[in-house]
Formats: sequence, C-alpha cells, structure tokens
Amino acid sequence: SKECVKNPPLPLNTVSMLKLASRVLGISPKDTMRVAEDLYLRGLISYPRTETSKYPRHFDIKSCIHMQTSHENYGEYATKLLDLNFVPKLNRGVDCGDHPPITPTGAGTTHGKEKRLYDMIVRHFLASVSPPCVYSQSIAKFRCSKEEFEASGLRVLEPGFTELLPKSCPACTWVFYLS
Repeated sequence: SKECVKNPPLPLNTVSMLKLASRVLGISPKDTMRVAEDLYLRGLISYPRTETSKYPRHFDIKSCIHMQTSHENYGEYATKLLDLNFVPKLNRGVDCGDHPPITPTGAGTTHGKEKRLYDMIVRHFLASVSPPCVYSQSIAKFRCSKEEFEASGLRVLEPGFTELLPKSCPACTWVFYLS
C-alpha cells in the first residue's frame, strides 16, 4: 500500500470550460459560449474568453468563496472550505497575460442551461481552491498452485475537492469506482 495525492483541477479557462460543458453537461461549444456570455453580462461570472488557468496573486479567493456560502447546493461546502483556512497553491496553471480564469462573481437566479453552466463553473472554482484528495492505493499479488493473481484497489482517506464534484466530472471519476 502507498498513500497518494490527487491535486484539484486547474482553474477554468475557455477551452477547459467548453470541454467540460460538452462532456459533462452535453452543451455544445457554441451554446456554452452564448450562455457564458449571458452569465458574464448579468455579472454572475468573470469574462469567459481567457486562456489563463492560473489565479493572479492578488485574487481574493476568500471573498469569491464567501459569495457562495448561502447557496442551497454548495453553500455548506463553501462554508466548510472557509472554516478550514486552507491556502490553495496559486502557482499552478498558466498565466497567458489576458484575463483571469473563469470564476463566479455574483449569485443570482438562473434556469435551464444557464443554471447548469453556472453550477459547473461554481463547483469547478470551489474544487480548484480546495485541498487535494488523499487516497491509499493497494496492490495484492498472490499465487495459487501455478496461477498468479493480482488485485488492486483504492481507498479515499480525505476526499478533498472530490467531495464537491459530481461523479460525471473527469477530474475525479476514478474515485467513484470505489463504492
């Protein structure tokens, strides 16, 4: 057995948002950009056209998390994250010098595709500033007569960011094979 760490996902840039929305939500890239631009114009997310996947050093993570504490779906997680006083690693990702990563900038009522995309952006943001997932990986090898067998398994020790993301998220799908 050995203890392993899975880091949280990088902050969202345009390409990663489009891929996630397509894969997880089933929304086409064209529709995703239209919906993201509507969310931006309503003041709910930051500018959705960016290549940057790294938070700037001056980015106020705590305020952005605090904005989500009253939300019915992830408010409890946001509150817990603030209580942890966890300091995320801001040196991960790439700063392309354009706009900062896509993050929630407000809370408001949404519905349909807007609600689904906004939810994905908020969950991804909270996951990206969360502790890593810590798990134990075990491999057992044994022989019975002339046959050799091998079994392996994972056991989550601290779920970290995977506690928030849905099972369909590519960043943590592997964790859900455990149950």
